[in-house]
Amino acid sequence: MPGVRVKRLSEDGVHLRLVEMLSTAEHPEWCEVGHAGCVVEGELEIEFEDRVVRYKAGDAILIPPGSAEPHRPKALTDPVRLVLVDYADRDG
Repeated sequence: MPGVRVKRLSEDGVHLRLVEMLSTAEHPEWCEVGHAGCVVEGELEIEFEDRVVRYKAGDAILIPPGSAEPHRPKALTDPVRLVLVDYADRDG
């Protein structure tokens, strides 16, 4: 996706990602992947169906997987850097 750079390490269905996102990046679809991580630099908001949550450097992110918490991120500063662990491919 334009405006996003990712370094990723994957093992046994768990993905560790270092993500750099610019404010020009647009996430067109709702994400249903579960994430746990931390904002390293910058500020972003994550839009859920019923609310918008703002995160800044040092804030932890914990989003369960599945259709109960669909979400999409938006960088509010340039750049936003995050460390995320994704559980999309895990069984159970």
